[in-house]
Amino acid sequence: MCDDGEKNGLSEEELKQIWYRRVDLEKEISSRISETTRFIGFGIIARVFAVNTSSSNFATTYLAEFGFFVGVAGILAVLGVLSDYFQYIFAYRSVDRAMQRDEHAFDFDYASFAYNAQGFFWSAKQYLIGVAGAITAISFALHVVCRAMGC
Repeated sequence: MCDDGEKNGLSEEELKQIWYRRVDLEKEISSRISETTRFIGFGIIARVFAVNTSSSNFATTYLAEFGFFVGVAGILAVLGVLSDYFQYIFAYRSVDRAMQRDEHAFDFDYASFAYNAQGFFWSAKQYLIGVAGAITAISFALHVVCRAMGC
């Protein structure tokens, strides 16, 4: 980024091209975040289901020690996946609203519920899945270490 409004001798066209490359990069990163969030969320949901339906010694002792945390991680993962879905629903509605605003050069209605809900669910899915992942990783690691050490 340029400081103090300097354009480092770049033409307006060069600046526009740089800006479009940044927009493309932002779209790619946003897409990757959504895919990764979804992947982790469904993985945690599958893991919670597998642990809860297994009769293995490992699973039963894991649930006996960390069942509450397994359940919390599962609930957060489900809420994270649902947040991902709701983000797309509200994004669609926000874009649809913008397409109807020809008097405002098709700009987003930043005060609309759909626009703000999209942002809320974008953040929510990341936090929910992040916390669910942390709970899953920590409880699993503690269980493995405790089994190895005879806790």
